Amino acid sequence: MDKNNSGGGCYIRGVCQYCGQALIVSMSETQAEADIKAAEECTCGGATRARRLKERIQNALDGIEKIFGQGSKDADYEPIGAAALDFLNAAVTLILEGNIESVSVTIPGVCRAKLLLTAKGNIKICRTEGRTRVIES
Repeated sequence: MDKNNSGGGCYIRGVCQYCGQALIVSMSETQAEADIKAAEECTCGGATRARRLKERIQNALDGIEKIFGQGSKDADYEPIGAAALDFLNAAVTLILEGNIESVSVTIPGVCRAKLLLTAKGNIKICRTEGRTRVIES
């Protein structure tokens, strides 16, 4: 761990996990944190893809919250239970990481949920309970 206190701030050298480039990052307590920050700041292809995947996952999780979580009240839907919401959130990550293509779930007494990867690589989030609501992100 390389620390430098010059200039009034504490800097540490982090290594990008995707390309191995060393970057000077600030405000890191440990080498592991510095390496994570280096990967977040690196401009290599691997780091860029990882940031884009993280953003896509977050957008899809926001969609799940909007359709199935507390945000669903805005559209006069009943929010689903925490365990089912956690399952859908995990499924989003699996889909966008390429581990599965789709998942359909029946939430007893509430609705059906379907998550799938579109031909364009977006995730389509569907809720059906007599009426259907769809978001694609």
